[in-house]
Amino acid sequence: MSTTLSTTMIETVKATIPFLQQNGQALTEHFYKRMFAGNPEVKEFFNQANQKTGNQQQALGAAICAFAQNIETPENLAEAVSRISNKHASLGIKPEHYPIVGEHQLDSIDDLLNPAPKEILDAWAEAYGFLAGVLTGAEKSIYDNQQDAGWEGFTDMTVFKRVKESDTITSFYLKRADGKPLPKFKPGQYLTVRVPLLKENAKASACPFTGNSQMTTMRNYSLSGSSDWNHYCISVKRETAGGDDTPNGYASTFLHEQIQQGGTIEVAPACGEFFLGEHPAETPVLFLSGGVGLTPVLSMLPR
Repeated sequence: MSTTLSTTMIETVKATIPFLQQNGQALTEHFYKRMFAGNPEVKEFFNQANQKTGNQQQALGAAICAFAQNIETPENLAEAVSRISNKHASLGIKPEHYPIVGEHQLDSIDDLLNPAPKEILDAWAEAYGFLAGVLTGAEKSIYDNQQDAGWEGFTDMTVFKRVKESDTITSFYLKRADGKPLPKFKPGQYLTVRVPLLKENAKASACPFTGNSQMTTMRNYSLSGSSDWNHYCISVKRETAGGDDTPNGYASTFLHEQIQQGGTIEVAPACGEFFLGEHPAETPVLFLSGGVGLTPVLSMLPR
């Protein structure tokens, strides 16, 4: 990553670090509320359970602060950029989504500083534009690779086998409904599954970006089968409420209750920067995992 950021912008963004450290949570909470109210069509890109627990707000606050702290050395963020761009590509986020996020981020800064000095808004507008350019460039590379493999966006997949692995985990074995072959994935990557929101959960209009006539929600699930198979497999843990502030996992519950053998689900191509690369067969590899975190490791194991 290289930068052409102005000196004035760098100095101004650095000067806002103490504010971000003290008010990051408040800023991101305000941002999400503002964006979902003004552009409810983007809600399907966000995990609403994580919204309710505050995990998503905390993660975004930490990311913004890390960006400000590394504004002079953006190459330090290469790993984070890879992770974020893979996540974005898995959900189908495109360049046209970035102006929406940028507008609400700047307006949220302005709201909290009541109002923000023009130089701060100008600096963060420049910084956001730079970051958006880096991310969209990385995401374009991922989309181009998907096109080369013959598959971009969501496609229907048939559940040709369903296996109950435990009281809480079920494996879904998938093939393309149109019969086309599946591209190989890198062991450790994940699929994105898109499921419809039931009427009581769909409180916003359909998404103009995806063209869905019904509101949907998306979740990432690690591929738990071998990359040498001619089909895919995901093993999904049914997430149950951990208390009054944590609802049941909507997508996992939908899959467990609504999708039976022979059913169809919408799936996007494999993404993810955490994978086992090629190495000599005699190279020792140590795997550590816990709970349902075992799923990506299963795809890495020799068959």
